[in-house]
Amino acid sequence: MNNASARDLVARILVRLLESYSPSGKEDEAVKVFVEIAKELGYPSVWIDEVGNAHALTGSGPPKVALVGHIDTVPGRMSTVRRGGIIRGRGAVDAKGPLAVFLVAATSTINNRCTVQVSALVGEETDSRGAKFLVSSGFHVPFILVGEPTGVDAIAIGYRGSAKLYIECKGDGGHASSPEIGDSALDRFLLLVARLRGLRGTSAAVVELHTYARARNMLPELAIGRVDLRIIGGLDIDVIREISEMLGCKAYVEDYTAPVRVRPQDPVPRSIARALLGLGIRPRYLIKRGTSDMNILYPVCADSIAAYGPGDASLSHTDGEFVAEKDLELSVKVVARSLAYLCEAMGNGRKGSSGLKH
Repeated sequence: MNNASARDLVARILVRLLESYSPSGKEDEAVKVFVEIAKELGYPSVWIDEVGNAHALTGSGPPKVALVGHIDTVPGRMSTVRRGGIIRGRGAVDAKGPLAVFLVAATSTINNRCTVQVSALVGEETDSRGAKFLVSSGFHVPFILVGEPTGVDAIAIGYRGSAKLYIECKGDGGHASSPEIGDSALDRFLLLVARLRGLRGTSAAVVELHTYARARNMLPELAIGRVDLRIIGGLDIDVIREISEMLGCKAYVEDYTAPVRVRPQDPVPRSIARALLGLGIRPRYLIKRGTSDMNILYPVCADSIAAYGPGDASLSHTDGEFVAEKDLELSVKVVARSLAYLCEAMGNGRKGSSGLKH
């Protein structure tokens, strides 16, 4: 396959994925498109599991490497446009671009002795039910590469953890004309958020907020809301509760995902770095600010893991998502070379895997 046809192939696959609108919880049509594409590319085994994840195997044996992307997106329809070497659409960056790259790159291993599994997971943007199903089902392979936007020259070796907090703050209220002598529950809530932001390595975003007062000219006596915490270390709920109680508030953890970090010299990040160097590109290493399925899957489902994919991560969850066709093509080369190195490592005696039954 020449360069022009390789670029066109991955671009056309991405456009097909983008044209199937798939916000979390409504991925079925996009999953069917993934299955159709995998069959057209010659994958000998393609199936959908019981929670809606789609999988494609390049060989007949248990997988040695898994390329794991997600097929869901945040809500919000966008027109899919391919023009001037650029592809725009909901999920072009996060994360159907990397998924299209995985589908094309893994064809380099079809029918050889190193079976690779390409997985399109559901629910990554909400409850990670797709990744959690892999964990609960006992899925394990030596190597996992997660498809997320890092830029073509960068490797994600870590993600921050996240905690979803439900917070209630109470105050005595007072006249709105004299907030300096009143007691506003909203002020307590906002002060708590400021204190949380002051914790080392922590960001806190208010994602929901409601206040209650008996009249519009009164200070709120109750403020309730949800806060999205991102953390680099483990969650110390005792510290959060102590800060909350000091301010007349209560904080409840509704969901928690631990942070993840691996070493650059581990097999998967090293294979991507080696692939980049072989193409004349100096690799960068990232600790990403968000949270991904990498946090869920490692170390239960893999001995080594990293994330890689085309696209500018700052465009994720925006109406400006786009990816360049030349970056898709380059990423296919990087991932294909990485797979060759990892398959070579498997041939040198690394332990086997326990794939999903289908």
